[in-house]
This record gives sequence, structure tokens and C-alpha cells, in this order.
Amino acid sequence: MSDKKIVDLTSLSDDDNKEEEEDVMNLVSPDTTKGGGTVEEDVDARASRLRDQLAARAKSMRHLVNLGKEMRRGLVAGGRQEEEEEEVGVVAEHEGGSLASEKDTPRDQKTEKSRATEEKKLERAKLAEEKKLERAKLAEEKKQERAKLQEVKKLQRQVLSEKYVLKFIQVVMTPELMSQPLGLAIGQAFQKTAEKAEHERISYKVASIEQYGNHPMLAWNRIEPDSDNGGMLESEEPFAMICLEGKDMIEKIGNGWMDAMLNGVPQGHRVHILVHRLEQSMRQREAEDHREAMSQNSLSQAPRFIASSVENYMTSLLVERADVDVFDASSLEEASNHVLAITRAIAMRHIDVGSGAKYLQGKSKRRNGSTNLETLLVSRPLARDDMLYPIRALCALPSIGPVSAHALVEEYTSFKGIFEMLDDPRTTRIQKEKELENMVGSNGRRVGPKAAKQIVNLFSSEDPNTQLTDSQ
Repeated sequence: MSDKKIVDLTSLSDDDNKEEEEDVMNLVSPDTTKGGGTVEEDVDARASRLRDQLAARAKSMRHLVNLGKEMRRGLVAGGRQEEEEEEVGVVAEHEGGSLASEKDTPRDQKTEKSRATEEKKLERAKLAEEKKLERAKLAEEKKQERAKLQEVKKLQRQVLSEKYVLKFIQVVMTPELMSQPLGLAIGQAFQKTAEKAEHERISYKVASIEQYGNHPMLAWNRIEPDSDNGGMLESEEPFAMICLEGKDMIEKIGNGWMDAMLNGVPQGHRVHILVHRLEQSMRQREAEDHREAMSQNSLSQAPRFIASSVENYMTSLLVERADVDVFDASSLEEASNHVLAITRAIAMRHIDVGSGAKYLQGKSKRRNGSTNLETLLVSRPLARDDMLYPIRALCALPSIGPVSAHALVEEYTSFKGIFEMLDDPRTTRIQKEKELENMVGSNGRRVGPKAAKQIVNLFSSEDPNTQLTDSQ
């Protein structure tokens, strides 16, 4: 409710009521002192005026009362409306805040949900990217592993190839040798091979050779692919070469150095002695001794150096030491060419160049690397070394390749096993051919009827002049 005071308008007529009472009293007790007219006339006139006044006042009072009521009703209504408006405002403010809170809450929740969704999306994208990178890394590793395996297989095919023999040999030259003109000439010869095709290049390095000490020498290392680790295995070749100038050779023979050096050669090693201008050095030494003798007037005295003694020593080495050979080069170029030839010969010793070597190196009717014998022996090694000989012999037969020969020897282990199978009286010739025909090789293919027939004809024939051809 409003604190405003409402004035009662009826209280404004109290004075009028007093005057009215005085007029009534005067009417009842007229003033006799006043002159004019009779008493009755005065009373009637006053009564008439009084009635008119009372009527006018009553009308005025009713009007004022009605006006006051209306004003009171208006003020009350206004106060109530104001209070109601205030209450409505408070309620509206409260409800508005509540509504705002209620409206803000879903929006905040939506924002939080969107943020959480975005974070999850980013997390999933991050995980997907990590998985993608991991898959790419694994794919790259597998690719590198396959490339590495292919390279190893390629090297395994090349390692027994005559064309690539120099690729798997390395020359080791001592610093003492490289400090001499002979060593520099040999090094330059190796460097020139770098200008040639890959299979004609010779690699070398400068390092000490422990088993021979610090001497002007060179040795060879064999480098082969490692099928287990995919790298290269380095092993020492049982060869060494002593490289000396002619005058140094004469001196070392005379002071016993050469004998001590050769006696210290490891067992199983072979030593090559390369001498530059030995013959010229001996002739020069003889001439110097002769001039010295002439200057001392002792021409009858024999020269202190005798060339035949060196020649005899060299000849005895060749006879008594099978592990030693000597080469006298008249020029640095000839000496370098000799080293290159020895290097190739040492590399070639791993290649069997005999009549049956072409089958070991890969007798394949289809020229496919997977059927080459050397590759086959790497992937499926034999249980015994002596099983290689019947495989070579079988490869020489028409219509029989390395895979079929390898499968036969794996099954029967030797020619004796093959003969025993063919001599078995419990089976017919046709059954024996079928048994050989259905034998499966390492590549999943059968030996086949043609190869089976060749084997049966060869091992069952009693005619020493039996000939086998591809047409059989």
C-alpha cells in the first residue's frame, strides 16, 4: 500500500454546521430588538432562507462527498496499481533474470558441448594423423627392407659371377708402401679404374696389415653380402705382396731381412714379391763396385757384389718355397699392371672356371635369377657339401635345370640313392618315371615328364654309348 494520506472532505463542513445551528436558534428565539414586520413573517422568511441554504449546502456536501469518494477510490487504485507495478516489476525482474539464466544455461551448455566436440574432433584428427604417419613409416621401412633384400639377392647373384669379381675384392696398401714411388704408381692405377664401368673398378684403402708389420706391402680383403643382416662381410684373403725397389731388394737379401720376413708368413698364406727394376739395380750395383775397385787400383780384386748370388737366391725361393713367387718389373707401369692382374686372379679364385662351373654359376633354361643354382643354394643350403657334385652332374643333363637337380638330390641325397630307387624291383619303369615326374622343386614346380624320362633312361641304360638330347 502507498504511504500517501487521503483527506476526508466531509470534515470541511463543520463550520457550516455551526452556522446552521446558530440560524436555527435564532429562528426559535427571534431577536425582538430588531424593527419592522411581525414575528410570524420574520420566522417564515428565515425558515425559507434556511431551507434554501440547507438545500444548497446539502447539494454541495453531496457533491463534495462524491468527489472525495472518487478521489479516494482513485488514490487507492493508483497506490495499488503502483504497488502492483512494483511487484510486477520485481517479479518480472526476477523472472526475467531466471529466464535469462535459463536461456543462458542452454547456450553455455551448447558452447561447452561444441567445445568438447571440437576437442574430440581435433583429438581424432591427431590420432588419425599419427596413425597415418606410423603407417607411412612402416610402409617406408618395409620398402627399404624390400629394397635391401633385393640388393642382397642381387649381390648374391653377382658374387659368383665372373663379370663382377672385382666388385667383391678390396686392396689394402700400407702407409710405408704409399710413401714410395712404386706405391703411388699402384694407387694411381687403382684410381684410374674408377673411370671404368662399375664391374671393372677396384677399390683400395690405406691401412696397416697387422700380421706382416710395418713394411711396404699390400694385401687383399674379400667383401661378400651378408644374407642374415643385409650388410657386407669382410674377410682377409690368404695373399700378400711385398713391394720393393731393386736396390732395397738387394740390401734386404744381404742383411737377412727377406728370410726373416718370409719365415714369418702365416701358414696357408701365399706371398708375392714385386720388385721394381731388380735387373737394372744389379747391373748398376756391379758397375759401382767395379768403379770403386778401379779407383783403388785393385782391378784384380773381385767385385764385392755378385749378381749371380741374387739370382740364385731368387731361384731357390721359387723351388723351395711353393708359397712364394717373384716378379721383376722393368717400369712402374709394368709393376702396376702386374698388381691389377694379381688382384683379378685372386678375385677369380672364387669362380670355378672348369667345365662344370657354368652349371654352378647358374644353368637356367629360362635365364631367371630365381632358378640360378647359386641363388638356390643360398636360399636352400644343402645338408652336406658332397651333395653339390651330383647336382652339378644332373644340371649337365638336357631338360634338367638347377631346381629339378636340387630337388632330386634333396630327396635321394646322392647318386646311390637314385640308383637304389631305379633298381627297386617292386615298381615298374612307368611308376618310377611318375615318381620323379611329380617331385616338386623349391619354386613349386614339378620335375616334369621330360626330365624324369631323361634320368630313367640314363641310369637304367646298359649301353655305354647312350646319348641324351633335348628331343628325348
